[in-house]
Amino acid sequence: IVEAFCRRIENEDHGTITLSCSPFHSNTALYPIIGCLERVMNIERQDPAALRLQKLDDFVSACGLETDDIVPFVASVMIEGATLPEEHLGDVINDLQQRRAIITATEIRSGMNLLTVEAPLAGMFGYSAAVRSVSQGRASFTMAPLKYGPAPAETAESFV
Repeated sequence: IVEAFCRRIENEDHGTITLSCSPFHSNTALYPIIGCLERVMNIERQDPAALRLQKLDDFVSACGLETDDIVPFVASVMIEGATLPEEHLGDVINDLQQRRAIITATEIRSGMNLLTVEAPLAGMFGYSAAVRSVSQGRASFTMAPLKYGPAPAETAESFV
């Protein structure tokens, strides 16, 4: 993508932006790039995943680029939630339901499904490998803390 973009603008006037990581984001190599894109696309922290996806889709279209090629890839690293092809949707939803997840929103954009899900953290351990397994490596997900909630009765009783 970067090479194609550089070839496309090589004969145009353009500026250069230099981005670098900080030790505070050592586990997120794309953090400075994602932050820059969010600022350019006017994506706010509180924007729901569907709105973030819409802004990404609009931005890619406004740049004259093919959304079907770019949006699924960029969305997989930039938007919290799960992005996956249609053919694996049922398997992923089934796996999420077994983890006591609640699907709060779904969106189809550029041939990919975007699921916004609320799930207990305890149920999400090992999910990265599980989602790759049920989707044959074609789905991705990101996760961020949302809220605290009461534990199920059987879990709470085990602590007493």
